[in-house]
Amino acid sequence: MHLAPRLSDPLKAAQGQKDDLDSFASLVVSEFTGFILENRVSQVKWKSGFWESTRILFRGTGRQTLAIDKVVEDIDLAVADIEDGATLLISGFGMSGRPWQLSNAILRKGVKDLTVISNNAGVADIGLGGLILQGRVCQLICSFPRGQGMWAIKKQIKTGRVGVEVVPWGTLVERIRAGGAGLGGILTPTGVDTDITVGRKILEIDGVRYALEPALKADFALVHARRGDRWGNLCYHLGARNFNPVMAMGGEVTIAEVEELVELGEFDPSRVHTPGIYVQRVVPVNRQSPAGQGD
Repeated sequence: MHLAPRLSDPLKAAQGQKDDLDSFASLVVSEFTGFILENRVSQVKWKSGFWESTRILFRGTGRQTLAIDKVVEDIDLAVADIEDGATLLISGFGMSGRPWQLSNAILRKGVKDLTVISNNAGVADIGLGGLILQGRVCQLICSFPRGQGMWAIKKQIKTGRVGVEVVPWGTLVERIRAGGAGLGGILTPTGVDTDITVGRKILEIDGVRYALEPALKADFALVHARRGDRWGNLCYHLGARNFNPVMAMGGEVTIAEVEELVELGEFDPSRVHTPGIYVQRVVPVNRQSPAGQGD
């Protein structure tokens, strides 16, 4: 899969089928935010990152159809445009729902000076823990920087190679959600008059004092799902449905590693935890995490 297909190619195909333009227009998918038709395609606006990460196919006989395929078989290709200084959302809670293989692909790529937003500081020297241990992370925003197996962050803090911003758990989730929803921030009473809210603007509403916390956004979000399809619809397994859904919303480009790639319509729409509109790349991976867990 090429991450940057020429935009002119699908437009040329459409314009070459003027007799069937009505059919083409009827198949415009949710990623398009504008479509003006005057017996021809005269203007197309698209979601940032959509064309860079989605292969457009024209299929069928007689009438053209539009198909979306966000699958990237090569995991190293899926992270190829993550550069030094990027901000990453890395999902997971404890050992569950972590994008182990995407994290390892970033480690292989060798990028550095990363800002990472995550629930905790990774585990041992694998996944996020490996990125921290090798000095690839310069700033970590999380709720739990210390815990069993989190010795990499302790070592890096002592050497001054990484800064840590500790955020209350609920506040962290809501700041990420706000970023994904296009909001500027949230108001929360948590931490008011403590060191956590030093420097924050404090507002009083109905007699309650709130801290204004800015939204958290990222260049890339890395998530892990049990099942996914080529449109990017994702289904998480049990406890893996923790930070994954909200983080999938928060990345400018969301990359999902999936244990099982299924055909469109194979799982019930009510089991779609993250709609494909939030996902730009889908990477099939094996079901074993480094810790021997499949979630």
